[in-house]
Amino acid sequence: MALMLVGLPACVSQGTYDQTLKDLQSTKSHLDRLRVQNEALNKQVIGLKESNAKHKEELDKTNAQIASLKEEVSKERRLQALGEGPGPAGQGIGEVQEGLDAGARGPETAV
Repeated sequence: MALMLVGLPACVSQGTYDQTLKDLQSTKSHLDRLRVQNEALNKQVIGLKESNAKHKEELDKTNAQIASLKEEVSKERRLQALGEGPGPAGQGIGEVQEGLDAGARGPETAV
């Protein structure tokens, strides 16, 4: 039986083995590059989520300001309809409307 094993050729040729080894190394390198890219993308996603949360917070604040200004305009119009003077804190309806217009343009243009 031992004589039969000596006479059998190897399971794979050296060329096939070498090529498989090259393929394995190439696949490992590709996997490493993909891991690095994945980490970078995950960091970018975290940054975008944080940025999104900040923008949502700014939007909520701006919407609250707009709602408040709309309420002031509404009160001013009711007072004017009753023949009363200027609105809250001595503001006229024009000033309140200007504030509303500035808020509608966004926080970066509001002054």
